Amino acid sequence: EIAQCLVGSEMCIRDRSSLSDVECCTLRSRYISYVYQFFNLISFLTVKENVCLASQIKGKKVDEKELNQVLKLLGLEHKKNSFVNELSGGQQQRVAIGRAILAHTDIILADEPTGNLDGENAENVMDILKALNKEGKTIVLVTHDLKIANYADRIIRLEQGKIV
Repeated sequence: EIAQCLVGSEMCIRDRSSLSDVECCTLRSRYISYVYQFFNLISFLTVKENVCLASQIKGKKVDEKELNQVLKLLGLEHKKNSFVNELSGGQQQRVAIGRAILAHTDIILADEPTGNLDGENAENVMDILKALNKEGKTIVLVTHDLKIANYADRIIRLEQGKIV
């Protein structure tokens, strides 16, 4: 495997096998955010705590104003102090997306980020991801929904594990 990393404005490429586990974890946490299909939220934490978690793990203080903007953008401002197990699946999906946004990474890997959302919220989330992409973030999105795939600048189709 090849690992790519940014060092300042320089791109470096290293054989992944030459990286320690700590180096791999550091690269992932610094440059990559994840939106999991099944959320991976912590049920005993509030929406606010879950959204801030990735940033806090990296030792970054979360700006309350920015947090509120992200929650409002995702339609979750009124759920800020709710526990995630009190939310619908679509709301939990949006919490996971908020966590990825607030982490401020260069790459967002999203597995079916709209799978649990109604049409209006799905469009809203895709508009947000598209805007992040225009700001320079790389979005790698996996979906079975052609309507969602059509938001992408580039589509790679897989069939039976092969690119077609």
